[in-house]
Amino acid sequence: MKKNLFLIFIVLLLSVSCSSTKKIISTSDYSPIALISVTGNQTLPWYKEVDEKNFSETDGTGVLSTLVNKLIDANNPEYLSYQDRLDYSEESFHHILSDLGAGSVVDKNVLLESTVYSKISEGLLKDFNSDLASTGLKKLDGIGGKNARLLMEEVGAKSIIIADFKFTKKLLKGHKRTGMLAAHGEMSIKFYDSRGKQLTTEDYMSTSLIQLPIEKGEYDKNALVDSFPEVIDNLIGQFAMAHMTE
Repeated sequence: MKKNLFLIFIVLLLSVSCSSTKKIISTSDYSPIALISVTGNQTLPWYKEVDEKNFSETDGTGVLSTLVNKLIDANNPEYLSYQDRLDYSEESFHHILSDLGAGSVVDKNVLLESTVYSKISEGLLKDFNSDLASTGLKKLDGIGGKNARLLMEEVGAKSIIIADFKFTKKLLKGHKRTGMLAAHGEMSIKFYDSRGKQLTTEDYMSTSLIQLPIEKGEYDKNALVDSFPEVIDNLIGQFAMAHMTE
């Protein structure tokens, strides 16, 4: 998959990111990186300005509503494309970090063939969280120090990343009957060093430059779905550039 680096840089200059730490960590110093989990929501709820971090069942991301949405949204491209968004997110990590000179990511096949990785439990997250993982990867929200060290030794990594995405549609102007919307995403990163110590937790956000009209409550769902690769590339690009040495 070829990346348009010029577009990534332009979007990064126009985007807004937020990080929970100001400590600068060069990912190239911790390369190769083992990307062990990429998770995200299935449906595309509306972005909430006031309480954007809390996704409840009314947002379409709870366990109960997920079952309902499978029936209601059987032909909705917003729902049908959730696995594509997650798989694209995983692939983008590999390409963007390498293309921007921010380090390399351990080959996925090497990770999946790891004995240590195969034995890591997803725990309660698997059953009580409606988020899904990219194809083949486990749904994890953390990793113990011992497992981290053993895994990195086996796959030849110097660090570990766990990434979680929240994909939404954001109302830019007007209202949900008549207005403008865009694809929006948030990414949370947990970054571990070679000792299995969590170095940092960081949050990034991005809104697509492509704006879509809403008329009588309807909008082009396929066009919205097609806007998410730009958002994903921007999120990962922000992370990469925040951890690049000069």
